[in-house]
Amino acid sequence: MRVELLGTAGCHLCDVAESLIYHCIETDASGVLRQHCTVDIIDIADDQVLMERFATSIPVLRTSSGESWCWPFPEPAELQADLLALVGAVSQTP
Repeated sequence: MRVELLGTAGCHLCDVAESLIYHCIETDASGVLRQHCTVDIIDIADDQVLMERFATSIPVLRTSSGESWCWPFPEPAELQADLLALVGAVSQTP
């Protein structure tokens, strides 16, 4: 599953969000997130459409399955559980 973190350079909250998402992946005891999640850091300043849509709501976390979270994200344990559930749902799709 692909996870995109939308943000921009110099955004303190974006740095915090990046640390949070990597923490959720790395502390998953099952290893499922490390095995099945790819994180892409997207700078919205490089895309006019993203800039217009997300300039006032970054950081934003989006998944390839269509889920998204705007800041503030859920607590780490809840976000990790949500991501695990999404990975499970994606892997069960025919």
